[in-house]
Amino acid sequence: MWDQIRANQRRSRFLLFLMFLLWLGVGASFGVVLLPENQETGILGGMAIGLFLFLVQYFVYASTPETVVLSGWDAKEVSREELPQLHNVVEEMTIAAGLKKPPRVYLIYEDAPNAFAFGQDEDRACVAVTSGLLDMLNRSELQGVIAHEIGHIRNRDIKFMTLAAVMLGTIVVLSDLAIRILYYGGGRSRRRSSSQGEGQAQAIIFLVALIFIILSPLVAQLLYFASSRRREYLADASGAMFTRYPEGLASALEKIAYAPIKMTTVNRATAPMFIVNPLKATGGDSLFSTHPPVEKRIAILRSMAGAGLVDYAKAAEKVLGTNILPPSALNEVSVPLRTEPTSEADVTDALTPKDVLRARSGYKMLTCDCGLTMKVPPTLGLQTVPCPRCGASLTVPAGEAAVAVASGLVGDGTLGSHSQSEHADKSPTPETEDAETLAKLNNPNKPDSLVLNVARKPRRWQTIECGYCQQPIQLSPAFSAKWIRCPRCGVKLIFPESAPQPAKAP
Repeated sequence: MWDQIRANQRRSRFLLFLMFLLWLGVGASFGVVLLPENQETGILGGMAIGLFLFLVQYFVYASTPETVVLSGWDAKEVSREELPQLHNVVEEMTIAAGLKKPPRVYLIYEDAPNAFAFGQDEDRACVAVTSGLLDMLNRSELQGVIAHEIGHIRNRDIKFMTLAAVMLGTIVVLSDLAIRILYYGGGRSRRRSSSQGEGQAQAIIFLVALIFIILSPLVAQLLYFASSRRREYLADASGAMFTRYPEGLASALEKIAYAPIKMTTVNRATAPMFIVNPLKATGGDSLFSTHPPVEKRIAILRSMAGAGLVDYAKAAEKVLGTNILPPSALNEVSVPLRTEPTSEADVTDALTPKDVLRARSGYKMLTCDCGLTMKVPPTLGLQTVPCPRCGASLTVPAGEAAVAVASGLVGDGTLGSHSQSEHADKSPTPETEDAETLAKLNNPNKPDSLVLNVARKPRRWQTIECGYCQQPIQLSPAFSAKWIRCPRCGVKLIFPESAPQPAKAP
């Protein structure tokens, strides 16, 4: 495994060196445009400005990478209490990869499924997933995606991508500044000196610098994309090895690539970081591709006879006709596949990803005694709200208690429930029931469900009565479910239009 990582690092250093030379050339060209009359001073000054911009961007990225990478997205760091299943999977793959500690976990409020890893090193690594990814994938598929991203961290890809992204950003900024300077006066000054016959050599250097400035962002992107494509194959191999279930990652790639929902906020600088390019999920392989074709990645994973690097290398050679890993990969030991997917019942999340983001935005989640959960926005400004299902008044928590209850971190049994007087009016407690009614409520033979004798009246307030305990239940105009459970006896009450119809006689 380390042979493959070292081979990737050698290629990365070479590509980074080429990008460094390109960055020096852009800085020198920027100086020529900035000072066309004194090109020697301009070259040194332009390179100094380029170095300053690079150091500033790198310092900002190194100190707070999550601020830079996640800017423009509705993203929050989530805790184990909020999304235990996601954290459990991250910890599983961290152990499988042999990392010292699990990366920090961020949730992006995006309906499109995707994920990526970023950071400086293993100790400061982060994994970001979209809410759409958690909604769409099962546990085995989620393991495959997280294992792929953990593979990027273990293979030390994130540090190189940090340097490459910052250098690419510096090249783009310098090129853009040079073009603006040229547009707003630098070019006219150069043309006047050229027309007067002063310095034909300077004119040629100026022309070369101009061409270099125009083409350098494109060349830098090609180098950036080429480095990204090489790394995706090894991360796929790592993901298959960590989970020992390549089908999980293959199925996840299929769902992500062919999802009908596309990301709303993404740019060319961040696209190579995702497990599947959000700008072009499918398509052929070219110099402008940030990732290998997803169809080939899926075919390789599904052709693996085992879960080791040697198995991935043989499958890749079968699908692509060439070995994309170093020859030493064929000397690795084959790892047996795990035939069964991971059980979905291991760890479950109490809140959905969207609920977590709403809670972090100040929404308060109130659960009524009738079973209805309401999401109250922070701008409502009310201390109590009526339950739209049963009409009871619910207390809206405030301050830190609101955040704790909304996040599902505490539940003291008082916030978000009926007051005692209202509860006594709406639904009698066992202490106030007579013996006959109490025996009826505790009857082990009571029905699990009943069909109501009244139809639902859409877009109107309506009061219905439980067919077993005669408890009145008030429905709001927004209620549209096919059934409701009685808060008094627990019997499931089904509206007649939703009840199963008897089969017609032939």
